Amino acid sequence: MRLFLAHKEGIYKDFNNKIFKSSMRKYEVGFLDIKIDGVLNDFISDKKHHSGIKKAVFANSIKNYPLWEKFLKQKLKFGYMGENILFDEICENSVFIGDIFESKDVILRVIQPRKPCAKLSAIFKNRNFTYEIFKTGLSGWYFEVLKEGILRNDDKFKIIRGDDLNLSILDVNKAFFDPKNNLEIFKKMQKSKFLNPSWIDTINKRLNNSFNDTFMKEIL
Repeated sequence: MRLFLAHKEGIYKDFNNKIFKSSMRKYEVGFLDIKIDGVLNDFISDKKHHSGIKKAVFANSIKNYPLWEKFLKQKLKFGYMGENILFDEICENSVFIGDIFESKDVILRVIQPRKPCAKLSAIFKNRNFTYEIFKTGLSGWYFEVLKEGILRNDDKFKIIRGDDLNLSILDVNKAFFDPKNNLEIFKKMQKSKFLNPSWIDTINKRLNNSFNDTFMKEIL
């Protein structure tokens, strides 16, 4: 397990040469001070879309990095996908909504995937990157915080299955990408006690073609 913080904003240009700010690139640290509404001293540029108790801690899988390096044709530094926690052994198909991650001092619960935004394409200078994350479902996931505390990079998590629905992060992303062909997953989502309810609204809008996906296409 590796831990990351954003120390400052980065300044970037989108594909129309407009300047935008992002704290996507984070740098490795020895510990995180985890609070109910986020990680202490973690710089967040877009608090509207990337903060709050339902997006308190963002996690990713180290297994995704080789795939993105191949797609982008560039080497990526760990932490540059915006994660606070990078896990070695688990990924989107083995992490389930409601799972509880318990360490010595911290307790976290999996609550939702991260929706990919256009800033990823602009930062990594590949117009198709955001869509590729959308299509593959390799998005990473958010935790809500059940117990505040210090998380150290040598801590171990005990993972407790919190829901018998077995609704994985990848399942939710499949329904997000192609809801009409994943209605059984959507039915399962509607039964979940722990999934952020906004996802039900999102899938309904995808089904009736009213979902606003500009955040995946535009920067400003």
